[in-house]
Amino acid sequence: MNDERIGEWMQTYSGVRWYPQDPRPGDVKIEDIAHALSNIGRFGGHAIRFYSVAEHAVRVSRIVEDLKGSPHEVFWGLNHDDSEAYLGDIVWPLKQAPELRGYKRLEAITMGAICIALGMDAYEPPIVKHADLVMLATEKRDLMHDKTTHREAAASKDQTADWHCDRYEPHPEKIVPWSPYDAERAFLDRYAVCAEKRLGKRW
Repeated sequence: MNDERIGEWMQTYSGVRWYPQDPRPGDVKIEDIAHALSNIGRFGGHAIRFYSVAEHAVRVSRIVEDLKGSPHEVFWGLNHDDSEAYLGDIVWPLKQAPELRGYKRLEAITMGAICIALGMDAYEPPIVKHADLVMLATEKRDLMHDKTTHREAAASKDQTADWHCDRYEPHPEKIVPWSPYDAERAFLDRYAVCAEKRLGKRW
């Protein structure tokens, strides 16, 4: 079997050699994902306090659960941004630039490898996208200074001051951001609970 890999590799937290251009399900480690996401800030670091992608993911999964999502949908909610553990969090306006088509391809194949590794359906459930936007509206309310002109999530090519989450009601719970350490532990704990409910056994 030819095991020649494509491109250069980086070392993950656990010591795995990860090839961003050639992601493999066997290289996916939930410990790497939790650690990396807990140290990556949402909004390119422009929130009023450090707020991690890991915390965002935990909160999204809770909203999916509140909306009576299935165990698989709740699990998907927790893991919907896992590719960012290996590729970083690119701010939304930059992702729309034609120059980043290559990044979008890498994002897709990375998430594909993660879905195989974690036993997830390949496509994000609609309830997860809904919960993600509810959380975005909540983050806008609690974590951003300029709520009227910031265009991190403005819709399509309209040069407006709107965020595409503005028609969503924020979650009533106010966000008080966790430390990276607490976010990592919360992500792993939530993962264990969600995996057990989804599979009927401990991960």
